[in-house]
Amino acid sequence: MATVGVISRRRELDGVRAIAALLVLVFHAVGFWARGAGEHAAIRPFVGRLDVGVAVFFLLSGYLLYGPFLRGRVRIGAYAWRRALRIVPAYWVALTVAAIVLPLHEVWANVPLFYGFGQVYRASTAGQGLGQAWTLCVEVLFYAFLPVWAIVLARSRSVWPLLALFLASIAYKGLILSTFDSKVGPLEPALIALPAFLDWFALGMGVALLETRGVRFTRPWAWAAAATGFYGASVALLWNARLDAYTHTEWLIRHLSYAAIATCVLITGVAGARALRWTPLVRLGEISYGIYLYHLLVLALLTRWGLIAWERYLHPYVLWTVFAFAGSVVLATLSWRLVERPLWRASRRASARPASVPASPSPSPDPHEPRRPRAPR
Repeated sequence: MATVGVISRRRELDGVRAIAALLVLVFHAVGFWARGAGEHAAIRPFVGRLDVGVAVFFLLSGYLLYGPFLRGRVRIGAYAWRRALRIVPAYWVALTVAAIVLPLHEVWANVPLFYGFGQVYRASTAGQGLGQAWTLCVEVLFYAFLPVWAIVLARSRSVWPLLALFLASIAYKGLILSTFDSKVGPLEPALIALPAFLDWFALGMGVALLETRGVRFTRPWAWAAAATGFYGASVALLWNARLDAYTHTEWLIRHLSYAAIATCVLITGVAGARALRWTPLVRLGEISYGIYLYHLLVLALLTRWGLIAWERYLHPYVLWTVFAFAGSVVLATLSWRLVERPLWRASRRASARPASVPASPSPSPDPHEPRRPRAPR
């Protein structure tokens, strides 16, 4: 997703986007369509943790969007317009295509709810429409929350407010979980609302804040190793966890371990990992929003077209992943070229207009960073 204003392109962060999108795609393709998350599947503890890609996306949004607020005053109207252009049209197109092709009758029965990012607040509709779009509902509210937060607190550049935000989000989750006597499903509305994820956003914002205070993250290999270690720990701690219902302890372990993994992945990119600059990965990062929007539609169509019959020739995990990836890339490329890129270019032209006076002195730019505009997620 695009940042506010025109800032230096970070190819490594395109790589981070690609990894996040691919994690979510494999989570669904292998975990559900190829039945890798089944009760007796040996791979379940491993594939069940691949939805950490959502946490990576949230931290990346916090990092990229908070940075410009820290560097100077952002025109709120322009910020809101860019956010809307980046997220809404592509989502509306994907939702419309899915609603027509599959078809999704629930979308036509309640158009304002699904097109207005409101389905996440009802238990009966949270997973309907584009099932993965519950995360977009969270993102949209974060976009509205961030300017208010920044206007009040960004000038201080203190880490304490972000720490308080992190702890408040943890307390919120503890309070909500205490109201459940039994296990909690993955799409419980109160636990997929913005307050439940403000700790993840705060971590991404914190990385941006530390950079503006002069911290330079190095040794990307060490951060990548830490991410791998935290992933292994989450697999071990949640070895017997189901994906359709979590105990209170499992839910908190999952959430906090994902925060640790995503933080390390983000800093791996911020620190400049060369592997993340690999051109194919960067290209996937450019179209990652489309991959995220269309991969469940592709999987549903592959089911309709009888791909399961091919499992006699190729292992299901490979079969569903390869076909889901190929179809998603095709549709994501069309989305990027026909919808997202034209609107992004329009937002760049708007960003080129002179900005208002900064609210506080901007830090000195990193001399190693190129002066080129960065493509959005």
